[in-house]
Amino acid sequence: MKHALFTATLALVGMLHAQDPAPALAPELAPLAAKYEADSKALNMQKEAAITRAAQPYSAALDAAEKSEITAGRVAAIAAITAERDALKKGDVKPEFPSDLPKGLSTARKNCLDGFTRVGADFQQRQQRIIADYVRILATLQARPGGNAALTIQINEEKVRVLKAAPPGDSPLARLAGSWVITYAGGQVRHYSISTNGTLTQTDENPQRTAKVTADGSHYLIDFNDGKIERMKIVAPSLQIEHFDPKEKLADGKPPVRATGKRAK
Repeated sequence: MKHALFTATLALVGMLHAQDPAPALAPELAPLAAKYEADSKALNMQKEAAITRAAQPYSAALDAAEKSEITAGRVAAIAAITAERDALKKGDVKPEFPSDLPKGLSTARKNCLDGFTRVGADFQQRQQRIIADYVRILATLQARPGGNAALTIQINEEKVRVLKAAPPGDSPLARLAGSWVITYAGGQVRHYSISTNGTLTQTDENPQRTAKVTADGSHYLIDFNDGKIERMKIVAPSLQIEHFDPKEKLADGKPPVRATGKRAK
């Protein structure tokens, strides 16, 4: 009986310790952490509002198209619109244009995706600034004379926490994000939309086609799997592009068709 009582007591003590809240932040650190959390929360709310605004015109276009397709009785198109609306609500619209989606939605869809890309890139940079400012303030606090060991530990833990959650830095792929007009030496024009994760969509094609932008030293390669390849380099604020047809010309060192990319207005 005594053994059972002792075991139960140990279990209760263990449960109480497991429920202990994390130690409160030091008085010097607590207001700084609270401001960082408030700034991050406000930024996320602004981002959600910006995404909603970017989606509204496309959402309205989907509603109008659905009415037309219902009247015409085109079941496949209605199903595609329903799936697209669901993806829009979830923030999961794919770069590829769905095969059964009415072609009249292509412009509104492109504008929506471009808007999402701009919002993502803008708010990523703003979040990076909030984190950088907070880490800089933490470093200043840590450098003050008379700091104690407990405060130093908490400051280091805060640095690890916020940096772990930080979005990717200002990488070249992030700098590429957005819509570009590509003009080739022969006068041909293409329209590229590049997301922050390196997915490239040729939006002037019907259906649209996609490629993954991959690093190649100081250049980036664009391969649509059509037997051709393009090599791209950032020369701010423009892009320099070399088009190799067939792609073997790149390895052979043969001259490419050159092009310049400018950001779409």
